[in-house]
Amino acid sequence: MDRDTERKAGKAMTLGMCVFSLLFALFWCAMVYSMGAWFMLIPGVLFVGFTAYRLVICLKLSREDKEKQQKKPNAPDPWDRPQSPSSSLPPQEGTRFCPYCGASLEPQFVFCPKCGRRL
Repeated sequence: MDRDTERKAGKAMTLGMCVFSLLFALFWCAMVYSMGAWFMLIPGVLFVGFTAYRLVICLKLSREDKEKQQKKPNAPDPWDRPQSPSSSLPPQEGTRFCPYCGASLEPQFVFCPKCGRRL
């Protein structure tokens, strides 16, 4: 799964949970009002306000992200791992590299000294 698909899925889940939470909070307030439990209306109203605020912030950030992508469509992704300088050098005879982090290994190593994973 590429990074753009992950971001879109994360945004969709966040917005979906905000909408669900807002509907649940409104349902809570309606039930509390109909039962006459006025003291329980305070947390419900606070939850409605908090959830609505979070929904507005998510929509605002999503709109700003779209504007940034339209301005710089070919900008590099800041989360991408930079190429290590050793990757441009040709590998030497007998040199091994960790398949997980790319650290150079000696032939007798069973665990990577950098990330600690079993080779």
